[in-house]
Amino acid sequence: DYVSLEGLDHYRAALAAGKGAILLMAHFGNWEVLAARLAQAFSIAAILRPLSSRVLQDHMTAIRRDKGITLISKYGAGRPALRLLQRGASLCILPDRHAGQEGTLLPFFHKPTLFETAPARIAVMSGAPIVPLFGVRRTPWLADGRIMGRFLPQFEVSAASRADRERAVRQGSIDVIRAIEHRVR
Repeated sequence: DYVSLEGLDHYRAALAAGKGAILLMAHFGNWEVLAARLAQAFSIAAILRPLSSRVLQDHMTAIRRDKGITLISKYGAGRPALRLLQRGASLCILPDRHAGQEGTLLPFFHKPTLFETAPARIAVMSGAPIVPLFGVRRTPWLADGRIMGRFLPQFEVSAASRADRERAVRQGSIDVIRAIEHRVR
């Protein structure tokens, strides 16, 4: 009852293709609660960056696993993510963080930002669609605090050839950025 979902038909349509789905999420609203809600009905995994505190990391890992979320470390995520998508599961990715030196310089709200390209790169390699999913509070926390998760229409990131892959990843990453910018606005 804590989480309501809108646009579930977009998500189900993406899963119907049999290639899994890449759920594009972001660090606003409460993605943790949203992912836990989805894990009640769907096979969900999340690519996560390890926390700096080992105690907090162990605590969060226990909670996430207890809720049925499969965890994949950001470091070495490629093969496990692709295997998961091949089984028709969903992969939550939150790329709205400064990517550091591994990132690609792309405009985020018109500012050059080192942005994570993993969602687009995994989409090209797996053929899985990207389904934006953002959760926000329906009303202020003290009044209600319930989360409204909204699935948006899927989009594909594909390359006609290996030579075209980097162009497709770049354009797919720009599409990811646009989806996040739109929701933030």
